[in-house]
Amino acid sequence: IDNPSSKYDAAGSAGVINIKTKKNRAGGLNGRVNSSISQGRYNRQSHTVSLNPYSGKVNLFATASMNVNKNFSDLYAFRNYFDATETTIISKLEQPSLFVGKLFSQNIKAGLDYFISPRTTLGIVLAGTHYSRKSSGNNTAVWMDAAEQIDSTIVTVTRNREELRSGAANFNAQHRISDSQEFTADLDFLGYRIGNDQQFSNTLTSPVGYTENIRGHIPSAINIVTAKADYSQKLSNSLRFESGWKSSYVATNNK
Repeated sequence: IDNPSSKYDAAGSAGVINIKTKKNRAGGLNGRVNSSISQGRYNRQSHTVSLNPYSGKVNLFATASMNVNKNFSDLYAFRNYFDATETTIISKLEQPSLFVGKLFSQNIKAGLDYFISPRTTLGIVLAGTHYSRKSSGNNTAVWMDAAEQIDSTIVTVTRNREELRSGAANFNAQHRISDSQEFTADLDFLGYRIGNDQQFSNTLTSPVGYTENIRGHIPSAINIVTAKADYSQKLSNSLRFESGWKSSYVATNNK
């Protein structure tokens, strides 16, 4: 939408992307199952289940999905360092690295539409997400002289874990006052819990070797509450009147 109406926030300058989702209105129980599995060095899976019972004035819908993905990056580098004349090798560096990561995510969304009348609908939507990613890395840097005699070795080990949990609840209402007038209202509650644990270890093997360890724990919590109401009226084929109200509350905690 290049020129969004007053019902959208006055933020940004590139317009609004209008995504319209389609709800199934076919009577009875409808469902869909998707599943995919691929195999390389590690296994990758994706599964989705959707159900939609619809009867009379009540429309129920639910979707659940799960993704599992394990990946790796195996790198090897060998470097030669030359003197100022760029003809004689003075040192060499061998650097093998292996990084392995595993991602696991779950998403669930369920809702209900209740059609009070052909012009009035009440709805509720609940959603939740769990995302977890673990990664580990082993990097070895071997410094050598021109004859490939080892001078020193640095071993770096990393261990990271990220976790996200979120929940959302939406309560909505829509009422068509007439063929040219419509009123909508939404109340949303959202919560995010984010955790990030990091561990780094460096070990230098040399006559003056050392070992250092760094650990980090970065939690975060975000709570959001929003409420809005919109009224629109079609005045003519080329003219529409719209007005609305919105309020939001956001609380963050990084302790």
